[in-house]
Order: sequence, then C-alpha cells, then structure tokens
Amino acid sequence: MPRDFSMAQTNRQRNIWPANQSSFSRKLLTTQLLLLCGAMAFTHCRNFNWPAEMSEVKTDVPTLPQMAAPSMAPAGGLYISTQNVTITTTPAADAICYSTDGVTTPACTGTTCTSGSSYSAAVSVSANQNLQAIACASGYTASAVASETYTFDLVLPTVLSSTPADAMTNVAPCSGAPCRAAIVLIFSESMNTTLTQTLTTEIFDGASYVSAPDSSPTYTWSTGTFTNDTLTIQVGWYWFPEFSQIRYTLPIAGFQDLAGNFIAAQVQRSFTTTKANQAYPLADTGYTSCHNDAGVTACGDPGWPGQDGDFLNVPAARSFTGPSMHATYNSDFTTVDNVTGLTWKACSEGRSGATCAVGANGTYTWANAISQCSALNAANSGAGYAGINEWRLPTMQEIETLLRFWGSPAVEAVHFPQTAGAAYWSSTARFSSPTNAWRANFSFDPVYYSLKTTAGNIRCVASSTSASRVFSDNGDGTITDNSTNLRWQKCARGKANDATCSGAATTGVWSTALNYCDTLNLGSFGNSNNWRLPNPVELNSLINRAVVAPLVQSGFFPGTTVGDYWTSMPYSTPTGAWALSFSTGYTSGYAKTNPFYTRCVATGP
Repeated sequence: MPRDFSMAQTNRQRNIWPANQSSFSRKLLTTQLLLLCGAMAFTHCRNFNWPAEMSEVKTDVPTLPQMAAPSMAPAGGLYISTQNVTITTTPAADAICYSTDGVTTPACTGTTCTSGSSYSAAVSVSANQNLQAIACASGYTASAVASETYTFDLVLPTVLSSTPADAMTNVAPCSGAPCRAAIVLIFSESMNTTLTQTLTTEIFDGASYVSAPDSSPTYTWSTGTFTNDTLTIQVGWYWFPEFSQIRYTLPIAGFQDLAGNFIAAQVQRSFTTTKANQAYPLADTGYTSCHNDAGVTACGDPGWPGQDGDFLNVPAARSFTGPSMHATYNSDFTTVDNVTGLTWKACSEGRSGATCAVGANGTYTWANAISQCSALNAANSGAGYAGINEWRLPTMQEIETLLRFWGSPAVEAVHFPQTAGAAYWSSTARFSSPTNAWRANFSFDPVYYSLKTTAGNIRCVASSTSASRVFSDNGDGTITDNSTNLRWQKCARGKANDATCSGAATTGVWSTALNYCDTLNLGSFGNSNNWRLPNPVELNSLINRAVVAPLVQSGFFPGTTVGDYWTSMPYSTPTGAWALSFSTGYTSGYAKTNPFYTRCVATGP
C-alpha cells in the first residue's frame, strides 16, 4: 500500500525532524519527496503542507491533460436539407455529451453526462440550431465545449421580374447608351454567380418558334435589393430584330441561391419588338440621265421636267470611304458611309480581302443571317471584327441607304467590291406577316419582302445609335422631316389641302406626275422651283413598316390612299420608271403609262 507522505506534516509538527537539522538538509529532503510524489503520481501530494521555510523549492506536481474538443461533421454552415452530424474525438472519449437547444451547456464527469444528452449516434439537424458538445475520458480533464451553428434555407429562389416583361409588346430593338438589346432578370435573393448560363433564343415564324442562335451573349450580375440578385444579359445580336416575336429560355442549372437551392423551373419569356426609332440623312441616287417615253433625253427638257437627273447630289452627294484595312487586324476591311455615318463590312459574308476576291458570297436564312453578323463581335479574341463589337444585321432603313436604284450591283463597287446583284437580308420582319422579312435587292425590284426561310446574302453594319425621326406639321399644307431636311406635300395630288386631306387622290401617268410637281404652288415655298417629284431614296424614307397599309405616318399624312406612287427616276428600260407602293412597301419598275398617285417633295426645312 502506498505510503502517505502527508505524515511528514505531522512529524514536523512533532519535531521529528531534528531542531538542529540544517535548512539545506530540509530543502534536500523536501525535493526528494517531491520527486517521489511525481514519479508515483500521488495526487494527494498536492495537498501536502510543506514547511514554510521550504516555499522557495520549485515544485512540479503533474496535472491531468485536457481532452481535445469534439469535432462535428459536417461543420456548421448554410444548408438546404437535413444534416446527420457525427461527433468524434481523438483520442476516443468515454463520454460525449451534446445539446441542440442553444440554451443548455453540455457537461460530463468521467463517463457520465451531467448536462445535455449522451451521444451514441449521428445527430439529425433539420432546423436552425446551435449544436454544442463536450468530451470526457479517464486520465483527462473534460474538454472545452465545441460549438457549430447550422442554418437552413429551404426556400427556392424565384424571378421577381424580367425586362422585357413576359408577353410584352412594342419592345424597342435596343435601349440605353450605347443602344443595345438586353434582358434583365431580378431574383428574390442573392444568387450564386459562379454558374454558367446558357441562353437559347427563338423567333416565331407564324406557325412555331424557330431557332435563332445568339452566338455571343454576355452575362453580368449586379446588386439591387440583395447582393448579386440582378442578371443582365447583353444579347449578342446587339439589337433585337424589328417586328419579331422572340422567345428565350434559360435552364434551371444556371440559377442557384447561396444555400444551394436551384430555381424550380427554367426561365422562359417571350416578347414582341417594334421598329427602331432611327433616321439618317439621305443621299442622292447618283443617277445623271433623263428620259422621255422613247428613251434618253437631255436633262432640263421642259416637257419632262424635274427628273432625278435634273437634281444632282440632291439631297446630298453619295460619299464613301473604303475599303479601309484595320491598323492591327490587317485582314479586316470596312467602308464608312460619310453621309449616314454607318460603318459597313466592306465584303459580303463569305468573302474577304481588300477587294473581297477571296471566297464566295454565302447565303443564309433570315434567322441565321442575324446570328452570322453578331458572330463578328467575337472575332479577334473578342475585340471584334476590325476592332468593332457593334456588328449586327442592318435594319431595312439602314440597308436602303446603300441602294442607288440603278446598275447591277446597285451600289458603288469600288467601295463594296464583289457585291452580288441579288437580295440582301435586313433585320426587319414584316409587321403584318411574321413568316416574311424585308430585303434589299441590288439588281432589280430593290425593296421587297420574302419568306424567312429563303436564302439571302448578308452585309453587316456597325452602329449603336442614330437620330430619331421627327416630323413637323407646318400648318400650310406641308410637312417637314427634320431628320432629312425634306419638306413634303401633306396631301397627295387631287386631295383637298385641309387638316384631314379630304377628297380623292388623283392618278396620272409618269409625265403628268413630273409636270404636276414642277408647277406646284404650296406653302411658304410657293412655286420657287423647289417642288419636284421625289426620287426613290426620298420616297422610301416615308415608309412606316410598323403599321398595316397605308405604310406611312398617318398622323402627318392623313388619308393617304393605298396604292403606287411615282418617283422621279427612270427604270432600266426606256419606257419604265420606279414607283413605290404604300400598300406593300415594294419599290418596283413600271411602264410610265401606268396611272399612279403623286406626292411632291422640296429640299429645305
């Protein structure tokens, strides 16, 4: 049986230690006793009442080590489902005690839990809880209390709003500055921004939605009510096509909140676009000949006055710069229209080089044409073709600015080499018929529409904005187009010059239309040689493709009669001239003897 060294205190009190024992001897004996206590792990040695004179002796009575705090797996955090938490210790504990109520602090002694529950299997945690645990083992003091907090988000994120709104109509093809097509989604909470979104775009063709791939959309998260709750998708098309019912889809896999909850269903929305609010200065056709019924005649012939050839460079001279090679991307060539400010890809799609001699013109369906132009924005490692990332399929109003209505191709070949004398797509669908879209033909019948499934050529344009079309009623029977600096006869020939253009319009052959405008006395201009029959470029500028027939701004040109209207430009045959239909929007060549309507124009505000 171990000896009880606490008797030393009693012996000292009884003077068992000799009174004449030296202080050094007493210190030595005390040190030996301490070493013996340490070696034999007598815990009661700690209670020994050592002599006061021995207080300077350094003691090293051993203490029990503390048990390591328990570990919990999985650790605390944000979860979306029940977690089965295991509690372990190293070394193994004789007892683990835990609590989940956030109030009780677990405690234990030896193998017994004195507070909390005894751990024997994984603890199921399914609500917001603070899990605390403590461990005890023989030969150790109790561990520190470990704590993990578990939070649960069981609510799925939702889309609070989308712009454009679902089923919205009259959506502008672009917005903001620079003007771009964008889709904005706002979610009900902060979202995981590391996931990949995949945008699918389709366009309604009158019977069903047809795939219209968007090759290069960009996705940007921003903060609204919550951090990263707003997703802006910049559409790779750059602009939405005009008069189109568009549907887009984004899959579930791209949208997850911070807890890990995915949205319940894919995001799918549809909307319908309207006309882009744009206007460009007009250039002349560049046609210099004049005709009578038999063929070419000298310009200025009083019997055939006011022809397109009589007004050179009116409203403005045609002017282009290019093809110009980009300073860095030497394979990229562009041509700038100095009148409109539009930048064009010098070559038709499928061709390349300074003279567009490499390759051949590609032809595409309308939906593929939209995607083909937008793909140019990803060229040169994202810098864009010729360093420009605003490429898109042009609107009909834009591609019309290239047409000069004569020759084949009907555009300056020196600036647009290898242009096909054929149809080129615009991004403008036909307002009243979603199966069709508008095209410009650089050979004959230059302005018309056709089925979207038809193959067509492409010339891509780069522009983010333009002036807005603004008309003014001068109150004198004339209307000013402030964007083109043209003054128009408000009421067509034969109609009364009143607020509603009452009465019936009068038809006439081509020579009658020429002479009528040449002698018109109207408004503040009077008859000062300003009034003339408009050329095809000028008359086409009045076409409003956002309405059904008549295709004109009826608020400024009320009572416009549906039918064909003469232009001042002869057709390719001696007996023909160009006319524009405000019923279909077509520009076509007709015999000069046809009875068509007349609306005159003058240059100036």
